[in-house]
Amino acid sequence: MSKEDVVLRSPLDKARGVIGRYPEPDESIVMEFENIEPRVIHMMLVRRPLVVEWCVENELQQRQELRPWIGIVRAPADRVIE
Repeated sequence: MSKEDVVLRSPLDKARGVIGRYPEPDESIVMEFENIEPRVIHMMLVRRPLVVEWCVENELQQRQELRPWIGIVRAPADRVIE
């Protein structure tokens, strides 16, 4: 983790992600999971582009900028950083 991280712990918070709350330039939203599984990130109701990183065992696997409202990506991870 880096900068100012906000770690989402509850399943509801993880499902919500950044909807209605946008990270500041020095802030990241982090979702940690017990196991490595495909994690879907969608941009429905998100009004700004968002850079998302999928990590497995602390190693970056994929990084992608998603477009508002229409972006959707699925990748295996045990940590997702928005």
